Amino acid sequence: EVEAFMRTKARRGLAAFVMFDEESEQLARQVGLRVIHPKASLRRFIDSKTNTVRLGNEAGVPSVPNVLTKVGSWRELQRVAHKARLGDDLVIQSPYGDSGRTTYFIKGEDDWATYGEEIAEAPEVKVMRRIRNRAFAVEACITRHGVLVGPFIDSMVGLPELTLFQDDSSTNEIYPERHAPALRGAP
Repeated sequence: EVEAFMRTKARRGLAAFVMFDEESEQLARQVGLRVIHPKASLRRFIDSKTNTVRLGNEAGVPSVPNVLTKVGSWRELQRVAHKARLGDDLVIQSPYGDSGRTTYFIKGEDDWATYGEEIAEAPEVKVMRRIRNRAFAVEACITRHGVLVGPFIDSMVGLPELTLFQDDSSTNEIYPERHAPALRGAP
């Protein structure tokens, strides 16, 4: 239907996607659309948590103490963490994953028993010291009329009322009064 619609237009347009891949790029070209994003291969490269850590390191941007490595067993994880002085309370991230679904909190061998098989499947993971942080972000969009800046966004992790999966993250605007006191952890 999209292809038929596009063929009725004298001028071809631009395409913007939330998520796309090489096939999406090819299909857009076939109907005369120009994808306005960087190439899917570049998006995938930058979407990797391990690649972004490397890029940050190269740019001199510090991050939580971490090691990029392959981990195949509980003993290997202990050796890596000890050598890098990461402590016993660890966070492990696979290169790709949605909303925290491939972020693992490992405090001991029982946690490894739960997630170890998934972690060991990854060709490389980010093993880092667990910290107490408050994550927030601001999103912006550049238009021909200027830059549109959205509100600050707070990352809420593990709230079943707001997320689909355990340890999932949910981005919500930082307006404390928007959420019930119980959700905010307020007395």
